Amino acid sequence: MSSPLITLAVLLIGLGAGVLLVASLLRGSSPAVHSWSLAAAIVAVVALGAYWPGKLRGSAQVLDGQRITYAATDERTAREKCLNDMGRPDLVQALAFAREQIPEDAEFAVTTNSPSVACLMINLFPRRPVAVADPARHWTVFDRTAPANVVEDATRQQRLPEAERRYLTHSPSFILVRPEPEAGP
Repeated sequence: MSSPLITLAVLLIGLGAGVLLVASLLRGSSPAVHSWSLAAAIVAVVALGAYWPGKLRGSAQVLDGQRITYAATDERTAREKCLNDMGRPDLVQALAFAREQIPEDAEFAVTTNSPSVACLMINLFPRRPVAVADPARHWTVFDRTAPANVVEDATRQQRLPEAERRYLTHSPSFILVRPEPEAGP
């Protein structure tokens, strides 16, 4: 037997013995069926009460260590950390560009083929992410996944003044698409 199996067996035997002990103490005060259920509940609560404080203390110490490590980190460095950890330092400037373009009260959707979605959302906060973009209402962020027609439209619109463009390009692999302009009467 391996060590984890031995540990599990000892734990289960100990819990069973605890239930037997508590059930024997409760025998005279309630029916047998209720005493077994009550005994199991009491043993479970006591076991969890003995286990959780140590586990929570260990988790709190880990989180406190991280807090101390990053306490002096400024907001810019914190935003860039997930990008650098992911191996995407190219997105640092692209997301700075996106924060300049997308209004803070806007909603946006991200289209990417990398695991950068959560990091993109953190970097674009307080803007609100949506699961599916409605082109009439939401901005769309393309990271390495813009379809050919979007790339063509973005390239064609480069000649227009920025205020008139719907497609804003930071790089060929990072394109922002503004919501469709509202149709006039």
